[in-house]
Amino acid sequence: SWSSRGITRLGEVRGPEGLLPFASLQDDFGLPSAEFLHYLQLKASLSRAEGLCPELLPTSPLVDIFQGLGGKKWGVSRINSTLLTRSAPDHNPTKQQWEKDLGHLVSEGVWEEALSSPLKSGTEVRSRLVQFRLINQLYWSPSKLAASGLRESTLCWRCGKEVGSLLHMIWVCEAIHPYWEDVLSHIREVSGVALQTNPLACILGVGLRQPNTSKLTARFVELALISAKRLLVKHWRQDVAPALKKWLLLMADTASHECVLMKARNKLEQFNKIWSIFLNKS
Repeated sequence: SWSSRGITRLGEVRGPEGLLPFASLQDDFGLPSAEFLHYLQLKASLSRAEGLCPELLPTSPLVDIFQGLGGKKWGVSRINSTLLTRSAPDHNPTKQQWEKDLGHLVSEGVWEEALSSPLKSGTEVRSRLVQFRLINQLYWSPSKLAASGLRESTLCWRCGKEVGSLLHMIWVCEAIHPYWEDVLSHIREVSGVALQTNPLACILGVGLRQPNTSKLTARFVELALISAKRLLVKHWRQDVAPALKKWLLLMADTASHECVLMKARNKLEQFNKIWSIFLNKS
């Protein structure tokens, strides 16, 4: 494979004028002639995404670690030592982007709660991953695509009126207002929670566990909100927002998944307390 030859990122196969000739890669990395088809596939892919450049794809720290080992002894000990000395990722740029989008400062306490919200987004990996990507602004919004040269317009592809930032696409856009109104109304009705209509609560997952709200009810609200966000992400490129019925169906699927896992963990009683308010009224 290319990685076994030392090719782990685009910057190693690109030059000032684009992708390096295959002959150069053979000389530099010892690629066999049989890899020419993969080379052509890579070249075709890059030609369809002219804005994609090596700077957008930084090397993973794990790649640096494994390359540094180079077949040395005590690999596990070296990896463990390297991981322990790694500093935590810098979330300040992401925090500042959220502050810009929200139009106000975000306190450290609120930001820490937002960063921990993926762990409260259900037992499904997909749900946690959606929340993680939202918090870290990893989804390709129209404005992000335009900034990377992958799209001409920064405007939202739903309303076509405002800049399509991530916050706009997941919350602000007028085209998804009816969807959020229906979802939040249903959550309030079945849970009895006076859920705030703001992106801090609904998108960042902050302030959902109020003193007058039981932990199990707050848990249901968290699961209901992540289901709403999962559905919007699933319909990310569509012109219209999903219907409430689709959210109800996704909630039923989520309940089934949670039931299986909690039954296996001997927590079926807890599942019933969390989901009964929804299943009995739907």
